[in-house]
Amino acid sequence: MIQITVINGLKQTQQWLKTRLIQEVPVELSICEFSCKETQCNRQKWLNCSQRNGLN
Repeated sequence: MIQITVINGLKQTQQWLKTRLIQEVPVELSICEFSCKETQCNRQKWLNCSQRNGLN
């Protein structure tokens, strides 16, 4: 009984961590998030980004 309670508690903790810490990246931001060397872009630079807009 205690073992089942501990396992359920661990599963709930894992699910909580997933929803709080691991978020899906929207498709339109995935190139920025995973493929870009820039760490910060102002709005104008982001709007005109050739990589994000598929011009590369």
